[in-house]
Amino acid sequence: MVTMNQGHEKKGAALITMTHRGIAAALHVAENLMHAHIFALATRAGKPEVSAAAAVTWIEPPLSAHIEHILAHHDPVIFFAALGATVRLIAPHLHDKQTDSAVLAVDEGHRYVLPVVSGHQGGANRWAGQVAELLHAQAIITTASDAMGLLPVDILGR
Repeated sequence: MVTMNQGHEKKGAALITMTHRGIAAALHVAENLMHAHIFALATRAGKPEVSAAAAVTWIEPPLSAHIEHILAHHDPVIFFAALGATVRLIAPHLHDKQTDSAVLAVDEGHRYVLPVVSGHQGGANRWAGQVAELLHAQAIITTASDAMGLLPVDILGR
């Protein structure tokens, strides 16, 4: 999957994790997504053994220093982190729903997958369903049209 955004060619999914539990889930998801790349915070997650097939980049803190680059070059971006932490990390880098990457948050228990931004146009709602299926989790879709079972106005004409 390659999309164009703000003059940058976007690669496949970025899976961002800060914990050992997160990296285990990210590895499982990455096995099932084409061109997925894991970004793991080295000091918190440590460096557990990972298969040679897994594309893992160990990043030094602070994580916030890497987010702009990851958002510019990957779509979707899936955080294995709390919703609040995800929002704080991405907020300074959001532009608009036509160009922002789809961003999701997966809770530490891997029970819930939440689309954070670009639910319709960026496909975060669709991605949430796919990731939730892989993790045997529940996608929590909160967009009004989905809650009401209606066609989203912002994707009419596609």
